[in-house]
Amino acid sequence: TKMNIGVEATFIDRIQFSLDVFKNKRKHILAQPFFTVPQYVGVDLPFLNVGKVDNKGLEAVIGYHNTPGGAVQWFVEGNAAYARNKITYNAEAVQEDTYLYRSGQPAGQPFGLEAIGFFRDQADIDASPRQIFTSVQPGDIKYKDQNGDHIIDQNDVFPIGKTYLPTLTYGLHAGVQYKGFDLDVFFQGVGGSTVSLGNQFFAFQNNGSAPEMAKDRWTAATASSATYPRLSSENNLNNYRYSSFWQRNGCYLKLRSLELGYSLPPGTLSKVKMTGARVFINGNNLFSIDDIEGDLDPETLTIGYPALRTFSVGFRIEL
Repeated sequence: TKMNIGVEATFIDRIQFSLDVFKNKRKHILAQPFFTVPQYVGVDLPFLNVGKVDNKGLEAVIGYHNTPGGAVQWFVEGNAAYARNKITYNAEAVQEDTYLYRSGQPAGQPFGLEAIGFFRDQADIDASPRQIFTSVQPGDIKYKDQNGDHIIDQNDVFPIGKTYLPTLTYGLHAGVQYKGFDLDVFFQGVGGSTVSLGNQFFAFQNNGSAPEMAKDRWTAATASSATYPRLSSENNLNNYRYSSFWQRNGCYLKLRSLELGYSLPPGTLSKVKMTGARVFINGNNLFSIDDIEGDLDPETLTIGYPALRTFSVGFRIEL
């Protein structure tokens, strides 16, 4: 069930504006009916059309171009979209702790352990809730006991961070023309998303190497400044669990494209018997502003492959 209200307007023939507000209610989404048939029955439940999700948001575009006929022609256009969704029913099994329910959360909400630092020493380990995944040592990641039972296990999995899909997307497109020269630039960004570091950032696990960030690992000498857990040659079942420690802010602003061109004037074109000729140089993904340390790209961490930086030179001739 969709509801959409929109408005479009033009002011003084040079300002264009549009706004759309929407609200969608989806039902009959495939989900397993654990609420009606609990897991302890021991049967593999089929997927039924019982899930419900609400989605709402808005989209806006505003643009301006100067008066036609001037020596300098230019335009600028900005756009933004904001959307949020919520699972209103998921037919999930009854949980002892309310924070374990996916209902009421956004679709795709990450659930994991909440990291609260590193163990300082053995006394700190002895005084903390027991982490059952494996024996821990000073320098291992410490997790929050969400239900207060003094045991860190799967019942302490908590909604951490935000979804990898951003709630906010925005862009800015602008261009200018003067005496045959033209410049076009496009910025694009996202907000309200969380990305996670993958297995390639787990030092020496599964016979792998160590990432650059492991240089700031925990040792007895660096305990006060370390930003990475202690290193271990064996697979560490405690430190490399899915947790808030490995999450990062997925927001970014990128210069998606920049193009500079030059078109021959009509007088020159008539002499060479052409109707149009233009030469240009452009680049894509030229730089990014984000909160990810090092050379990491939040977009790469989301989609799994890098956003390539490319440069092109070309020309177009019309006879």
